[in-house]
Amino acid sequence: MRRICVILLLFFHFSPAWSAPADLTPLQRQVWDTETAFANTMAKRDFAGFSSFLSDEAIFFGSNRAMHGKAEIAAAWKSYYEKPAAPFSWEPAQVEVLESGKLALSTGPVHDADGMFPPTEF
Repeated sequence: MRRICVILLLFFHFSPAWSAPADLTPLQRQVWDTETAFANTMAKRDFAGFSSFLSDEAIFFGSNRAMHGKAEIAAAWKSYYEKPAAPFSWEPAQVEVLESGKLALSTGPVHDADGMFPPTEF
């Protein structure tokens, strides 16, 4: 199975809890489900699981810079997994996949530990 390189863009906006739309294409559904499992690593405090989702080609857009590659992203996010309680959570709200299936974009809300938007720590 070909790996899909996913660019994760944490898009901060007000929204209710999202559930997967029924009209997702199979590739959109695959990305949605993967993003949900990826987000669950934060809730489960599973840094190894988090890191296993990262591609060497991943790009994360943070509040003040872009992070490139598995090693840089994992190093930047490690501290978020060190405390017993998750400092924030996220979930997909929209997924878009190129027709080629080689690139996808997932966006969605991010909430602090109390479920408030926007998170104060991130």
